[in-house]
Amino acid sequence: MLKENDIRPLDFKDKQKENEKLDIEFLLSRKNRFEDVSCPTCGTSTQKVLFTKKEFIYKECESCTMLYLTPRPNVELLGEYYSNSHNHKFFNQYIYPSSAEVRRTRIFLPRVESIIKFAKELNASSNNLLEIGPGYGLFLEEMVKKNFFKRVCGVEASDTLADSSKEKGFDIYNGVFELMEIKEKFDVIVSFEVIEHIFDPKVLLKKCLTTLNDKGLLMMTFPNYNGFDIGVLREESDSVCHTHLNYFNEKSITMLLEELGYQNIMVTTPGKLDVDLVRNKIIQGIHTPNSFINNLCIEQTEAVRESFQEFLIENKMSSNMMIIAQK
Repeated sequence: MLKENDIRPLDFKDKQKENEKLDIEFLLSRKNRFEDVSCPTCGTSTQKVLFTKKEFIYKECESCTMLYLTPRPNVELLGEYYSNSHNHKFFNQYIYPSSAEVRRTRIFLPRVESIIKFAKELNASSNNLLEIGPGYGLFLEEMVKKNFFKRVCGVEASDTLADSSKEKGFDIYNGVFELMEIKEKFDVIVSFEVIEHIFDPKVLLKKCLTTLNDKGLLMMTFPNYNGFDIGVLREESDSVCHTHLNYFNEKSITMLLEELGYQNIMVTTPGKLDVDLVRNKIIQGIHTPNSFINNLCIEQTEAVRESFQEFLIENKMSSNMMIIAQK
């Protein structure tokens, strides 16, 4: 069973929180550059405040039930933030290297195999692939090993992470994808845990559509607002943080993709950490559970917890969502 400690070693937790605090202070000291937004999916302005966390306000759309942060840092401020983030530098220097092999085998290799499988099934070409936000470069490394695409490259907003991928020999565009002019068209675009960070996700998805070749595929992963971890922990969840601006559910992401003209949309929730994430918050004294959650996450055996996690995956109730869509 995959554990939180496998990919985010708890030994680094305190130091990581210190860096996160510096990042939050950077943003909050520039609140004059925050902008109010309507629902990023359907544009509805009818919303209710669900909770506030560290001065950031989270609202739920009364139409499509998407959760989103508003007001939020504007596009220019987000660019400055990701170029200089203390937390991203810390992840790049300590957390990613220490968890690289687990991430490679348990997270990125299955994603590589999935995109090859869907490319074959949906008759997408295999000339080139672009990853938005390659970070430490593990997905690109594994994809190159498969020798399926003739060319793989990435676009990375973080200067530090872009340098890491470039050092591994990858072609990397350094900048914000939505703001860049990339003339090359791609057969596949992938993006893992990125769209939740974007000021306007509709702009990102439109840009992906125009950057794809005909029958090209889009694969994305991101937090599922209706997943178990977020549903139980709400603002206590680490998935609810100052850098996550958008929290889609199956209804809202499907609605947005269909509106933009994507076809063959498939939604799954392959996340494997929900139960362990909730369990750790209880053990750390951060979350006070009701008797059912306490029994499930603390009293029951690991086999039961693992079985429940599989139930969440099979029923699209895990807090990590994956979509495949075609142009």
